[in-house]
Amino acid sequence: MLGNTADSKNYDQIQVGNPYPNPTNAANVTMDIDLPIEGTTNIRIIDQLGRLVQMVEVDIFAGNNQLNLDVADLANGTYYINVTIDGQQFIKKLAVLR
Repeated sequence: MLGNTADSKNYDQIQVGNPYPNPTNAANVTMDIDLPIEGTTNIRIIDQLGRLVQMVEVDIFAGNNQLNLDVADLANGTYYINVTIDGQQFIKKLAVLR
């Protein structure tokens, strides 16, 4: 259970978009994140073997946000971007083609 009704309603309103461009050969990708309230967001990029290759913590404002992620150092392959917002996890797939 997520908590009281107000908290549950806020979780339902969180939206995390897919990274773009995807697939990418660019140095950066963008993710759209829409939050009903401001909060700290943890971003982890994980490779296919489950290894953590990058971790970022950012404060995001309420409303629509565009988050730019530096992926210049990632080799070819498939990665999973794990976005954690106040304990709620969202996982997005990213393909890197160099």
